[in-house]
Amino acid sequence: RKASFLYIGYTHGRRRSGEFWHRRGRNVIPFMCKSVITIRMVQEILSMDVDASDTDTEESIYRLRIGKQVKYVTIEPGTFPSDVLSFPVDLLPLLPHLPPGNWVQVRVMRGSDGNPTAQFMDVTLPEVREQWHPNKVDDLSLPLVKIITSRVRVVQYASRPAIAKIARFDFEIAQMERETVVYRAIDGLGVGPAFLGHIVEGDRVIGFLVEQVH
Repeated sequence: RKASFLYIGYTHGRRRSGEFWHRRGRNVIPFMCKSVITIRMVQEILSMDVDASDTDTEESIYRLRIGKQVKYVTIEPGTFPSDVLSFPVDLLPLLPHLPPGNWVQVRVMRGSDGNPTAQFMDVTLPEVREQWHPNKVDDLSLPLVKIITSRVRVVQYASRPAIAKIARFDFEIAQMERETVVYRAIDGLGVGPAFLGHIVEGDRVIGFLVEQVH
């Protein structure tokens, strides 16, 4: 598919700092980006899927936090330059107003006046159906310790490090489903890390939490 990007930021008042990861194939290159941004709502790009070489014909998709909600943004080809689409610090101030509410997805495009405009959609996103463990943990409640890949990170859970793995977008749900089935099959056999629970986004299961094995 496309090159993948991940930006995890922290908000302290209006100051935002974080790591921006560029993932292409097996190469993951981190670099720090820090800035001060004034935004109408607290916004954070949690995950990105952007083809920086072909933003004129390919959509760019984002998983965005607005307040305590997670929203999904699709930006139509040609709406913004590729360097803006690939860099959250530049992109966030250019987005049209994205209020909290019941909407789940939004498409951003150039309107008839040439300015970015938003088309909101209230849709039901797919989730992991293999929900066998009684424990469910909100993804936004897990403090970040370390980023491993665009989908896997070390987090703090119950006063100790754990591994969180999620499906960032709907096309990754099937893979997460298969992995969850495997963990159910080996649970209690002592052949893998302990399964600590399902990771949820709102009421939707999008991943799982396992113990960190050294």
